[in-house]
Amino acid sequence: MSVTDIGSIKYTNSPNSQQYTLTAAGANTQDFAKQQPETYNDYFNRLKTDSLVLVKGAAPTSKVKPADGAAFQRRLQYYRRLYIDGDILLNMLATTNPVSPNYITTFTVTPRLEKKWVSIYSPVSYNANGQFNWGAGVRVGPLFVGSGSILSSMLKQRLQTADVHMGLTIPIFQTKSNKDKTPTLSDTVYRDKKIADDRDGDGVVDSKDQCLTARAPYRSSAAPMTTATAYPITATNVPV
Repeated sequence: MSVTDIGSIKYTNSPNSQQYTLTAAGANTQDFAKQQPETYNDYFNRLKTDSLVLVKGAAPTSKVKPADGAAFQRRLQYYRRLYIDGDILLNMLATTNPVSPNYITTFTVTPRLEKKWVSIYSPVSYNANGQFNWGAGVRVGPLFVGSGSILSSMLKQRLQTADVHMGLTIPIFQTKSNKDKTPTLSDTVYRDKKIADDRDGDGVVDSKDQCLTARAPYRSSAAPMTTATAYPITATNVPV
């Protein structure tokens, strides 16, 4: 979970600053087009005369908030190297402030094929404005590049959005610790033979070995025929 762009910026307005409110209800879009040979002063005067634009003096200061948003992300593995990412971006500001930008609340699902040095992903998103976007991206080594809307833009007659992203990531791979390895019988024998004096390496210390030059079953005076692999040999567990 993350929260972005908290705070605000306060500006001191110029004495010449003004606020303009556009009233477009019931008007023809052609009325807002600059006519020839209108100058920009003539253009604004016409809009004010026709009550298409209302003008009022600006306040001494303006307080602008950045686009505050809260993001929630979760990745799930559903089959081997196939993952699915869920992402929710929530707008945290009211949309009534005319000078502050806003995020659009967006829900995104991203299927992903993730390998050590290669990754392929395809985000699918839907936002509060009713816009559907479908993109694609790829990662090769530490470099990734993609777009959240390239595929859906190719399917639409009218372009609604366009974006591209790229970046560099430094992966830190997790390795299995030797402490997690369960020692086998052979590991125990050959590790501990250096501790217990064992010339032929058969897992039997020399003081109890009746054949010091060959790795073979041994016989002691008090035990029947057996072999060294019948049980693990350690410094404190020596057959007698």
